[in-house]
Amino acid sequence: MHVLACYTPLHLLAARLLVPTLMQPCIILAPRPESLGDYWPDELSVCRRITAPPARDLRGIWLHREQARRERDVVASLRAALGTKPYELHYSHLQEFAANALVFGRPRARHLHVLPDGILNYYDLRVDAARFTRILGKAAVAASVGLRFHPFVGSLTGADRPEVATEWSFDPGRSLHPSKARRLTMQTRQQAQAEHALLLLGQESYARRLNPSRFLALWQRVITRLRDVLGDIPVLYKPHHLGIVDGRAAIHEHFTTVTTIASRQPAEELVLDGRADTVASLTSSALFHVRLADSTIRAISVGGHLVSQLVGDLQAWETIGPMFTNVGVELLELTEG
Repeated sequence: MHVLACYTPLHLLAARLLVPTLMQPCIILAPRPESLGDYWPDELSVCRRITAPPARDLRGIWLHREQARRERDVVASLRAALGTKPYELHYSHLQEFAANALVFGRPRARHLHVLPDGILNYYDLRVDAARFTRILGKAAVAASVGLRFHPFVGSLTGADRPEVATEWSFDPGRSLHPSKARRLTMQTRQQAQAEHALLLLGQESYARRLNPSRFLALWQRVITRLRDVLGDIPVLYKPHHLGIVDGRAAIHEHFTTVTTIASRQPAEELVLDGRADTVASLTSSALFHVRLADSTIRAISVGGHLVSQLVGDLQAWETIGPMFTNVGVELLELTEG
């Protein structure tokens, strides 16, 4: 039995590629189904799905407690479904309530495997003193709803732990743990000619770190730079599934034809379906993945050099910059502002 904890559309994309190869029954956990929306690949129809109960509209610490409660229920449902059956767990990182409870709790998974989770697969974001304080905070929140959350140190993905057998990756050569890396291969583009359009990936989740007003000011600069470089190209705008601000005003100000994509389908699939011949964002790993799959697609990172302050680690760009340029992602820097 394989259990795949899927919090994001990218996790479901990885599951879509993995499930046909597993040759065993599988369960998909959806601890945050609102992030997945209507995206449910046909390849996963053979899997049982365990979904968190609907979220209540809460704010602040109560929002975190609500998510812990939902993930507690997902873990309980999974354990009831498994009984004493041995299973293998595929998860993204140890900071999520359900993934943490399953990795460190009992019954333990027979094998652990790390799913792709954006730049975390290529940049070793580790739990330092500041992050450990936040980890302790999550443990306290989890305890308040009766869920065990194990504080940890080291890599956020946990791939450096000896009990992790596999690190699934779209580019194993760049894996942080090459001996554990195994390749996931994306589809090739189906259409002979991609539509002339820009797929613009919003990264509004960064507003949580920068605060909304600072992020929107940065986003305005990103859009202005893209308009200068690309001209008035048709835009397909895909907001981030964890966004807390609306970035559409700046886009409509600079581009004539703008379509907002409501679907949670991953950017990688949208591009490889021929929806756009150009994709742009701040630091999205989709830029890297798209270029790996199809080198004819133009990929642009606007302000990617700011990733260090966006993820809170001064060394991040030393890894991400060369990773992008080596596959042909264009880097457009932003002037100070």
